Amino acid sequence: MVTPPAGPSSLAPPAPIRAALHRSVPEPEVLERFLFSAWTFEVAEGRKAEVLNEAAAALERLVGLGLKFERGPRGVRLFDLAEVLNFTIWAGLNSLDPLWPRINDVGRRMVLGLTTEPTWVLFRLIRTFDVTDAPVGTVLRLRLPAPIEDDSLTDLQIRPLMAPELAETFQRAPGRADVQVRRRDEPMVEVGYEATFKAWPTPRPSGGGAALSDADIELYTRPREGLVQVSAAVQSLAETLSEGAGEPWTVVRRFWDFFCDRLISGCVVRYDEVDPAAPLDWVLTRGWADCQLSSALFVGLCRARRLPSRLVSGYWLYPRMPVHHYWAETWIEGSGWTPFDLLSWGLSFGGRNPDWRYHFFGRLDPRLKTEHLPRVFNSGGFVRFPGLWRQSARIAEPGAQTSFHALQTGALIYSDRTSVTLLGDNVGVQAKAGPLEPWTVSSPKPKS
Repeated sequence: MVTPPAGPSSLAPPAPIRAALHRSVPEPEVLERFLFSAWTFEVAEGRKAEVLNEAAAALERLVGLGLKFERGPRGVRLFDLAEVLNFTIWAGLNSLDPLWPRINDVGRRMVLGLTTEPTWVLFRLIRTFDVTDAPVGTVLRLRLPAPIEDDSLTDLQIRPLMAPELAETFQRAPGRADVQVRRRDEPMVEVGYEATFKAWPTPRPSGGGAALSDADIELYTRPREGLVQVSAAVQSLAETLSEGAGEPWTVVRRFWDFFCDRLISGCVVRYDEVDPAAPLDWVLTRGWADCQLSSALFVGLCRARRLPSRLVSGYWLYPRMPVHHYWAETWIEGSGWTPFDLLSWGLSFGGRNPDWRYHFFGRLDPRLKTEHLPRVFNSGGFVRFPGLWRQSARIAEPGAQTSFHALQTGALIYSDRTSVTLLGDNVGVQAKAGPLEPWTVSSPKPKS
């Protein structure tokens, strides 16, 4: 029997099972991650050297509170980045350190800085693949996540940003773009695109639209789909939380309050430690979940009560942090597909701030969606993740750089550079023409 935790403050930060193996990230990379999360605006103001000292002091405080590390060559301290970030949340929740509250202050500032009106957007994504494992001469299909055009994203135009011979193989489908590349001597391949579109906050004022078909209802209430595994524990919890609730809004609000009051969302999860047969039970037992597992559990609870729901992924359109993210959508009669993003958990300081607790309950600011699971997805292609890997994120002017590395060797799997330019309204053809020069393989950073 799975017993949900008593509450976030009672949960100790999860330590890695193979501590020495996971603690492989040099201290400077940890500090870059701190700058990305907690001092991004100061870095944009040209104050990086100043705030780097503040980031180093924050790391020292966490070590003083018990954060573990290993010693590498020449005495360099090596950390597990997941352990660092989770420890930061734990220390903040228990009022032991101010770093996590600062991170959430930055998040609120970004959210408030993004318009709640329809806006034209210029989005760029450049992905660098490490193809050294593929024999020279092999034809590779490299896949990129790409925008889905729907009620929340309209007037989409995409153009490839890559070497001309690669651009000829650029093929689009909803949620993805594929590029065919013949492996040459170079170990890295860079491909990408520039997209212009009009982004809308959701739900749109037009309302819920047509009803779901019987086939869609069956699809979006299936008890088993990837990470969405409606186990006996999930079914029982959904029934307990929704007991006596009549209409769907009351049901989903009770689910939402459970997340705010009993779990920790927005941490970092090592997926090699998650039980693939019962991933949602794993969340309920430990009480910690990242945005993907939190959203999957929300979907599972809704499906347990026969509310059609799906896992969604895409990108925030915050210019200082245009990174990949997961949230959930639930079909509510009269409202249509309705978004629920547990980013609110962190923004509300673990559900404690009533002004932010329901900020993304049933609504979203403008977003770029790349997946509606299970029908629209972008996994696959050449890239294969090893069993153990780590993710890093850092500021990359303009925008952000997110990288994935094999844990044991440090080898790059792939790295994304993303940027967002908000063009406002009434820009029409000017926006679609691409007012900024594109990134290319010969010029890896955009020109000013």
